[in-house]
Order: sequence, then C-alpha cells, then structure tokens
Amino acid sequence: MKKGVHPEKPIVIDIEDKATSLDEEDTPENRLALVKRTMNSLIGETSNCATGFLNKTPKSEEQKKKYEGYVNLLSVINGKAIDFAKTGVFYNIPRHIAKYSKPLPYFMKYASPYYMRQSKFNNAPSNMNRLCKQIEKWEKSFKWVRTYKDFDWHIMIDEEVGIDFNTFCLVEKIFLEFCKDMKDLVDLQREIRNRENYEDYEELMSYSEAKEFTIDWQYYYDIYRNKCLAVCPNRKMLANIVVTLCYEKYPTKNKKFMWRVAGDGIVENIKAIDIELPVRDDEGTYCYLGKRYRKENFNYDKRENRSGNISFSEMV
Repeated sequence: MKKGVHPEKPIVIDIEDKATSLDEEDTPENRLALVKRTMNSLIGETSNCATGFLNKTPKSEEQKKKYEGYVNLLSVINGKAIDFAKTGVFYNIPRHIAKYSKPLPYFMKYASPYYMRQSKFNNAPSNMNRLCKQIEKWEKSFKWVRTYKDFDWHIMIDEEVGIDFNTFCLVEKIFLEFCKDMKDLVDLQREIRNRENYEDYEELMSYSEAKEFTIDWQYYYDIYRNKCLAVCPNRKMLANIVVTLCYEKYPTKNKKFMWRVAGDGIVENIKAIDIELPVRDDEGTYCYLGKRYRKENFNYDKRENRSGNISFSEMV
C-alpha cells in the first residue's frame, strides 16, 4: 500500500474566508434568501473532483504539482461552498479542472447507485482503489461457494411417518410439472422485459410496465401446493416425499418446490436438539470482551434450562 498523507504536508487555508460573511437584518426576505442558499451546494461535487485528482497517477513531477495545485484550489472552493449559506459567496469549479478530474476513481462506484451506473472509472493503484478491489476479491471468494456441501438433509425427514410409494409417484409427477412450468415462466418474464420483444406485448401493457413485469409466483406456488395436498393430505409425509425428491432423486432440480408446497411439514419434521448457550458468570471459564461466561444446556422443546430458566439478560 502507498503511504498516507505526509504529516508535514502544508495545510491550505483561505485567509479571506471569514471576511466575506454577510451582514443582514433579520427579516422574512433575508431568512428566505438564506434558506434558498442552503438548497444549492457544490460540496459533494467539489469533494468528488478533488478525489478524482488525488487518485490519479502523475506521469511527471510537473504533473504531480499541477494536480496538487488543483486540489488546493478545490479546497478553497469547497470552503466557500460550505459557508455559502451565511456568506453569499460562491465559487464555481473552473471548467478545465472539472473536466480533467474525470473519470472518477474505481471505488466511487459503490458511493451510490448513480455512480454504479457509470461506465468508466479510473483504475489507478491508489489506496482506496486497491482496498476496493481486495474487498471485491474477498467477497467473490465466498459469494458463490456452496456453504454446506455435506449438509445432512435427512434431518428434514420423519422416519416414523415414512413414505407411501403410490403417493410418492403422484407427487413426483407434480414436481416434474412444477419444474417445467417454472422454467417456462422464467423465460416468459425475461422475454417480456426484453426491449426487443416489446412490440409483441404493447397492446397489453406500457413499456414501463413491461420493463418491470414480474410473474405472480405465489399464485403458481399455491396451485402446486394444493395439488400436492390433494394427493397427500399428511403434511409430514408430504415433507418426506418432497425432501427425498429434491435431495436424493433430483438433486439438481428446483428446490423451491419443497419449501413452497411442504414448508410447514418440513419444519415439523426437524427434531429440536439440546444446545449450549453462554450465561454470564463471574466465575465462568469462558471470557469474551472482558466478561466471563459459563455454558448451560438449553432444551428448545421445553424452552427452559435443565437447571433453571435462562433469561436474555443472563446471557448478555
């Protein structure tokens, strides 16, 4: 990383800054003028402009001094912009400085959705740009990684209920139909949103409606949920069937199916287990942020500690 701001770097001060303060009477007109001045600010634009120059890589010592001079001037302009409401003095950014501050540094793309839509950024190896790219790399390292490769899906199956083969076949048929329909609906939604296909739907909706068009997914989820419950009213058995379909027989197909048609049954099938929670204890063996804790067994079904109730205040 590059070194930060040098501690002996001179400070830019506008010695005439306070000499321009307005001396006005307290009248409704002057109050209105003050409020109107607060509605026009170049603080952000000036700061972004200076940031653009600070993140450039000068090719010569002369260019470096020129950039530093621009930043110093922008500091004065920003001071005027900050005090504009009370002073009435406003300096515009020189056009050549505003022009050559572009493009903005790469890290600015995350400042707001407006900057995210920009197509060109300065990728100079400044500290902020390098940090931004490191964070992006770190995010990508786990964003697309499957967290639970060895997930034991059997915890969602109630062995005592079991599975009826004939019912399994009927639900399987519904599941395959669901997967096909979901794919077709996704393609339809994408097609309607595509500008090139708008002429096919202009009689049904406006362009803005087509651009934001979204399938009523819940409507179709309810249809398939009712179909499954019609052939298998037992929610726990239905949960067993859909989990087996999605994890064992068709592991690469749409797993939304099992949660949309048998989510409540799956939750009922999952057996609660005892867990250990930390409880504040001055004599405890565990230390965190200067406080000591001990562990207590907690039974989720009974919602109580085996040796007494655990309150949230005790945990923290």
